Amino acid sequence: MNRGHYFPGNQTNLHTCKKCGNMYVYYSSLTRHMREECGKAPKYQCLYCPKRSKLHCNLLKHMRTKHGFEQG
Repeated sequence: MNRGHYFPGNQTNLHTCKKCGNMYVYYSSLTRHMREECGKAPKYQCLYCPKRSKLHCNLLKHMRTKHGFEQG
């Protein structure tokens, strides 16, 4: 279950990916997941460590929080 999009208090009207089972509150989050993430290998590599991400925005957040990266 994708913890970034599932909220335990809201168990009604969840949208579930038929391929991997991740659950989302918003249908738009499910469609983005299916289009950009599900079944695909991570394509973005951290500049500072082995971390890889399927979404560029998630990798930027990782680099800011873990490595103090500031986009210039």
